[in-house]
Amino acid sequence: MKKCFFLFCSLSLLAFKADKVVRLHPFEHHVIHLDEPSDICLTGLDASHYYIVSNRGCIAETDNAGKIIRKTKYDGSDYESICVKDSSIYTIDESLRRIDVLDEKDFKLKKSLYLTFMGPRNKGFEAFTYLPTEKKFIAVTEKPVMIFELNEQLQVTNQLLPKQFSEVSSVVYHDNFLWFLSDEKHELL
Repeated sequence: MKKCFFLFCSLSLLAFKADKVVRLHPFEHHVIHLDEPSDICLTGLDASHYYIVSNRGCIAETDNAGKIIRKTKYDGSDYESICVKDSSIYTIDESLRRIDVLDEKDFKLKKSLYLTFMGPRNKGFEAFTYLPTEKKFIAVTEKPVMIFELNEQLQVTNQLLPKQFSEVSSVVYHDNFLWFLSDEKHELL
């Protein structure tokens, strides 16, 4: 199935005004051949390449034109989010509530661990990112929104129930801020 791969202006170029919402428009798009892409991040090895995770359970490395360079042979179940830290790829599987850690050079699985979260199978962890200034990861459930803080050994250290979010579909750390995306409300929070 063909999907469009959109390259947006960087978050640092976003401008918000209290009385007006600024709409982002893609300046370029590319077709990628990856079923149901769910998240994207820059690779740690090449600044012109990206990792795209599919909720069909695979990870693909693409160039900035959307061409797939390589894909994982390891087959996850329902990958929703991806990030890179110290030459390792971290993915989170929504249905299995599992974090997989892969070597960035060869996509070999280094370890897997499960997080406890009670809820419907397809309402688990939707977002995952690393905060280098705090040396911790965060995993976020979609609905109800719960933020799980994890140390660098991926042990849960705190759980938060933010009241200001009704739904979260993605999170990214950029310029010392956490940026939350709501696909239902079409908002960047």
